[in-house]
Amino acid sequence: MTEALPGTWEPRVIRKERRLPLPGVVLVDEGDRVQPSTVIARTELVPGAPHLVEVAAELGIPAAQAASCILKKVGDRVEAGEVIARLEQPLRPTREVRSPTSGLVEFISSVHGRVLIREEMKEADPLVMVNVARELDIHPYRLRWFMRYREGDEVRQGALLAADVGSASFMNACYSPVTGVIEKIDTRTGLVTIRRPYRPTTVEAYIPGTVERAIPEWGAVIRGCGHLIHGAFGFGFEVYGPLLPVVSSPDEPLTADLLGPESEGKIVVGGSLVTLDALRKAAELGVRGIVVGGANNHEIVSFLGKPLGAVTGQEETDLTLVLTEGFGAMPMNPAVFRLLQQSEGKLASMDGSTQLRAGVVRPELILPVDAPPARETEGTFPRLRVGARVRILRQPHAGATGTVQALPPEPQMLETEMLVKVAIVRLDDGGEVTVPRANLRVMEG
Repeated sequence: MTEALPGTWEPRVIRKERRLPLPGVVLVDEGDRVQPSTVIARTELVPGAPHLVEVAAELGIPAAQAASCILKKVGDRVEAGEVIARLEQPLRPTREVRSPTSGLVEFISSVHGRVLIREEMKEADPLVMVNVARELDIHPYRLRWFMRYREGDEVRQGALLAADVGSASFMNACYSPVTGVIEKIDTRTGLVTIRRPYRPTTVEAYIPGTVERAIPEWGAVIRGCGHLIHGAFGFGFEVYGPLLPVVSSPDEPLTADLLGPESEGKIVVGGSLVTLDALRKAAELGVRGIVVGGANNHEIVSFLGKPLGAVTGQEETDLTLVLTEGFGAMPMNPAVFRLLQQSEGKLASMDGSTQLRAGVVRPELILPVDAPPARETEGTFPRLRVGARVRILRQPHAGATGTVQALPPEPQMLETEMLVKVAIVRLDDGGEVTVPRANLRVMEG
């Protein structure tokens, strides 16, 4: 019994859209050859500040009613002062809510009756000046007496910049509109200058290949070919480096004593399990990534310092991990293990990003090849069907295998109050469970 991993058995075409988080300058042209480290695009813009508009409160209506009054949808561009919500009532004046800034509608909460508008990035200024003296109604020369911060201090958006406590029940206050560093407190003008954090942002190619299409201001689509292996769980950012198998069989655990100075900058291949000590030593040695069959979930919690339910795959860690099988001691698929052994010393790219809820994202390992595939194919995932053998990827039944008994056509409400499509699976131990389809991996015999 082997698990189907799309693209493992033969090379396939791999396309990656490489996109900046903000508009910038694209540095490559269509047809250019690129390596994983090639910088595709760069931006020097300052991220726009978010503005939360309390539509329901401003219109004086219940939050549930606000959605019918909002005139915009997510993704719409708005100008400062533009009407974004309107309430018309018979024999009463029309009420309107206007945008406080020019930018994009990023989020609409129908539950709380709010609209989040992200400030126009091209208009965002790295320096923000706040007239604190005017906000507190004090003379500018008295400004420092009321400031809660000094020059050079870091301040977060919404933090109390300064306050004038008039009495036990009254206080004039001024809050920081942005996150940044206090650059100047001017007692002549009453202005406080805050410099927003800023650093150039770049996006690399991630895989070797050819620029198939440039995306003006944003990035490019890279076309390469190779073996694509999707994992069950992972964490960490995109990395690339030469493969280094350190075990001799797919059921051998990866322990700390197998790692040495030669592991630095490598993507290390283990077998059935990676231990907590090995994870910590790998991070100390500068290992780029680890690909292994499984890991104990409580050891991942200890390494990351957060529960698995809070893991997004994009944790701030210097080490990227991809589990090909799931949680616990789980021997790596033998065919995958042989492929990785045969690729020792060759360049690989990996990404630990994992999302198993809305918009499923799987961690991945890519083994590029120079020769194009025999046929143009994007690869396909094994089809989930009644009678298919599956493995469950998420708790409380992570790692369990069974057979699909039914695929209800209508989404079902889970205990978490999520409405998703599910599968009814009879486990090999005889039990029967209902599992979100996104939490299953199809197996092939």
